[in-house]
Amino acid sequence: AWAELPRVVSSTIGEAMIHEITDENFESEVMDAGIPCVIEFTSDWCVLCKDMVPAFEKVAEELGDKVKFCSVDTGKQRKLGITFAVGSTSSTWQTAR
Repeated sequence: AWAELPRVVSSTIGEAMIHEITDENFESEVMDAGIPCVIEFTSDWCVLCKDMVPAFEKVAEELGDKVKFCSVDTGKQRKLGITFAVGSTSSTWQTAR
């Protein structure tokens, strides 16, 4: 389950790699990724976010190294939530490369 994931920069879920994005590592992890990134904005209290985890993991696993899958906890990374105008969680964005 989502809430059980360790809070590290990236974690492996099955074969999927979900990268935790922070205000500090956004530039290097997303902007400098060199491939498209899908960013899910979530919060620890968000039930819908937790319900979406299996689908997010499945797509991440299927696309492997073609797309980088990332997660932002808006409760802890407020600057990114404001930058992307996240009004509610779960919100998902894709960057183009």
